[in-house]
Amino acid sequence: MVGGFAVIVPALLALAMMALAQPGFALLGGVVLVMLAMGMVDDRVGLGAGKRLVVAAAVLFGLMALLPAFTLTSLRFTFLDTPVVLGAWALPFTLVSVLGLQNAVNMADGKNGLVLGMGLVWTVLLGFFAPGEMVPLLSVLAVAQAVTLVFNLRGKLFLGDAGSYSISVLLGLASIYVYNTSPAGLFADMLVVWFFLPVIDCLRLIGSRVWRRQTPFAPDRTHFHHYLHAFTPRWRYGLALYMTLVSVPSVIVAVYPPATPLLLVTLLVFYAGLYAYYARRTASCYALFARR
Repeated sequence: MVGGFAVIVPALLALAMMALAQPGFALLGGVVLVMLAMGMVDDRVGLGAGKRLVVAAAVLFGLMALLPAFTLTSLRFTFLDTPVVLGAWALPFTLVSVLGLQNAVNMADGKNGLVLGMGLVWTVLLGFFAPGEMVPLLSVLAVAQAVTLVFNLRGKLFLGDAGSYSISVLLGLASIYVYNTSPAGLFADMLVVWFFLPVIDCLRLIGSRVWRRQTPFAPDRTHFHHYLHAFTPRWRYGLALYMTLVSVPSVIVAVYPPATPLLLVTLLVFYAGLYAYYARRTASCYALFARR
C-alpha cells in the first residue's frame, strides 16, 4: 500500500499545481484521491466488488459529466478516414472503459513489477502525444513509478489496492484527455494495443468464471501472469516476457500507427496461442500429480 502513496502523492501535488492554471485538474485530483482512499479501505477491511464498482462509477460519472475533456465522444481509428461518433453512448462507453481498465490492472497486480512496469510504459508513451499542460503530471508520474518500481522489484514496497485503483484510473483518464487534446494524433486502436494484455486477460477471466457459474471477480490462479510465473525458472523472466508483450507493440504503433490493425490481430493470436500452451501444460501437470 505504501508504494501506492509513493506514486500517487507526487501526482496529486502535480495536479494541484496544474489546477492553478486549469481548475478542472483539481476535479481529476479529487477522483484519484477517492480511488486511493477506496483502495486503502479495501486493503484494510475488504470491500465487496459491488461497493467498489458503485463508488468508482459514481465518482467517474461526476467527473465525466462536468468535464467533457474526460469523455470519449468519438473514436478515431487508424484504418478509417472518418471517426465513429458515439452520440448518446459517449458517457456510458467512457465509463465502462475506465472501470474496465481499473479492474484489468487490479487483476494484473499479482506479481511485483507488473502494474508499475506497465504504468511506466503507458506514461512515457502518453508523454509523446500529450499537450503541454499534461507534461508536468506525466513527468512526475513517470519518475514516481520508476523509483517505486525499483523498490517493488526488491520486495520493499507494494502497491496494494490503493495503488492499483488510483494509478489505473489516473492513467485511464489521462489517456482520454490526451486522446481528446493530442496535437500529434492519438488513435483509439493504438490505445487498445497499449492496454491489450491486461484487458484481454481480464475479459477471459471474467468470461471463464461466468461460464463456470462463479462470481466474475472471484480470486484464482489462472491469470496470465500466474502461468508465466509457473513455467519460467524465475519471476524476472516471466516479468520480462510480459513487459515485452506490452511495451514492444505499444512502441511500434506509437512510432508507426498504420501497423496498428495488424499488430492487434497478431497480439490476439499470440495471446491465445501462449495461453493455450500454458493452460495445456498446467492441465498435464495436474493430471500427472493426480496419478501419483
